[in-house]
Amino acid sequence: MGRFTSELSSRISQKDSKYKRPLFQTYLTALEWRNVEMAEEFGDFLGENKPFYMFPFFKQLLTFWKIFIKSYAQARKEHTHKEIIFSEYMLMSLFIGINTSLEWGAKGLISLLCWPLLSENNATSFQHYVASAFQDYGLFIHTTPFYNYSYFQKLTPLKNAFWNSEHKTLADCITFFVVSIDLIARGIVSAPIAYWYNQEADQAAPTSDIIVKKGKTSLADFSEGLSLLHQVNPNISLVDEDAPATRFSTKKQETYGYQRIRVPRYQGFLDAINTLHENGYQVAEIAGQKKVQIRCISSNDISGSDHYETIYTYQNSVKQHTFFALDVTAKNLQPTIEEIRSKDAEIKLIHAF
Repeated sequence: MGRFTSELSSRISQKDSKYKRPLFQTYLTALEWRNVEMAEEFGDFLGENKPFYMFPFFKQLLTFWKIFIKSYAQARKEHTHKEIIFSEYMLMSLFIGINTSLEWGAKGLISLLCWPLLSENNATSFQHYVASAFQDYGLFIHTTPFYNYSYFQKLTPLKNAFWNSEHKTLADCITFFVVSIDLIARGIVSAPIAYWYNQEADQAAPTSDIIVKKGKTSLADFSEGLSLLHQVNPNISLVDEDAPATRFSTKKQETYGYQRIRVPRYQGFLDAINTLHENGYQVAEIAGQKKVQIRCISSNDISGSDHYETIYTYQNSVKQHTFFALDVTAKNLQPTIEEIRSKDAEIKLIHAF
């Protein structure tokens, strides 16, 4: 299967230069998604009636940069320093890292002045509003780039929520000031990035192309089955210019069908993989690569497995669970998903290219 898939991949790449994406992409996106997690964790923390100055900003920053170092080290196994450092993904990782460090560092310094003097709890209506706002922000950047968020438009609702809230505390006043400055700063920083990346030529593709395989089939049955996939999952589509390819195994006396299909990245990728598995398809290659990173969360140690390699683990200093970054081959993708679920772990994201 390996040689046939590689030859098919090579033919596709010759016709479409955008098909194959660099392997470091699956590793360097870890920092971007850790930034998403941090926003979600901050919102959930505030939702527990805990004021912002009780949040472990510095511990989270330390974890953030540890992930950067380990992700770079993993990417370095497959690429040169030059390929990684001068890539667009490294540029975005550094941009996010620097801005997150400035933001979290500033909030951390303010927190050092507040937490010894102010209450550890703040169950006010304004606290609830801010918590809800950050939770909504976390949900937004889970599916949409952070630079497309309407930061400036959130200032007026924030002001209204503050002035209309009853029983304001000193913690509310400080929170209002900090969050207002935060929104303004994010809005200023995001504006030029949004202008750049929202140009049609610079927009990141929302999909990835993968090669799927199915055994014990004829070309006619394989083609018919492929045509039905879109009905089962509308987010799965065939790449029209590529006809199905077949390989006959003399050893197993079976015909295998191969096809390039298009699936969503990130959240929709897992749903697409599940649909393919339920219909008897196996992933042979993802965007021209044989490996992909999976990030999951568990209260148990799931690092040992024959199906995947654990790249690194980390904790967020807020909850008592562990995040696992796993390196998985395409052929072991579905067995890995099943094993993770059997261990009562949750898949947070497949870092599809």
